[in-house]
Amino acid sequence: DNGHEVVPPQKNFHYYNFSAPALRDFWSDMPKYLDNVTSAATAAKLVQGVFADGIGGASWEGVNPQRAAEVVIGRKMAFNETRHKLGKDSPVFGNGIDAYPQFPLHGMDFLPDVDGFCVEHVASFEQVLPDGSLNVTRTAGLISNMAKATAMGKMLLVRTWPGPVVTPINSMGPSYPSGYAPTPSSYAERQQAAIDHEEFADAIYLIVATESTFFNYNWWYNVGDGVYPCKASANCSGPADWFPNWSKPLGEPKGTATRSFLNGTVIGEIGSPAEDALTFEEQQAAPIYDRQFEHVSVHLDLSSRSNTHVVWASDNKSAEYVDDDW
Repeated sequence: DNGHEVVPPQKNFHYYNFSAPALRDFWSDMPKYLDNVTSAATAAKLVQGVFADGIGGASWEGVNPQRAAEVVIGRKMAFNETRHKLGKDSPVFGNGIDAYPQFPLHGMDFLPDVDGFCVEHVASFEQVLPDGSLNVTRTAGLISNMAKATAMGKMLLVRTWPGPVVTPINSMGPSYPSGYAPTPSSYAERQQAAIDHEEFADAIYLIVATESTFFNYNWWYNVGDGVYPCKASANCSGPADWFPNWSKPLGEPKGTATRSFLNGTVIGEIGSPAEDALTFEEQQAAPIYDRQFEHVSVHLDLSSRSNTHVVWASDNKSAEYVDDDW
């Protein structure tokens, strides 16, 4: 910036300057650099879409505000140029909608420029306090923004976690804050934690769920980190008893989720102007969400995991999970 190289602190890579047309051409042409691909037209036949990581804010150290704004505009242009080269039916997904206080737009300024978002930190990381409780205002803002995105027809990957996870991150995944509970350190402990925290993850997803949302719940990103049920002797984090509730039909939703104060006063639907009008103090005092489906009732309390419940109809039996593939 201003004629100088900018390298993020403690990282060994450079920022892409999307304000430069040559960089946008390079980025949007990336699919054609796959093995044995010589043209964008050929790439369009092989690549179904693009996932762009880290699309959030631009308050980078060493980059002046004007240049940062130009980079954000350029990044949006690159997304649209990529879609044009791959074809109008090739989606561009961004990671994502966040709750970081230093990024006041939280990725929502990219709504017109992407087809969907990965919401990677749901009730986790920047929303977790030292005692493991949630910063209600941050998580509530994330829920509201997810509702607004789906109302615009955007697809969402809602990435939930087995408890209030934070850094540091080791080979098995993230940790719990020291004021909450010991971090599970064995595969058996991680499997049990996934079972223990499933209801809260289910609840927060079902509050925002639509036909264009997808659910993710595991410890980290490797195949053994909880994406499939593990055999008893396997070194992996997925419970052998594979979440029976996930096989139960929800039925049709009976409406959009509502948000309430602790005293029971209903504010309105999530993502509504009434919710946007809440003051900071009111945000903190309104951690309650409710939603009804044909076969399940959802009650989410951002201030209390123990007061969060997903209640299934008594006749809603789980489909049997077949273990043939494992």
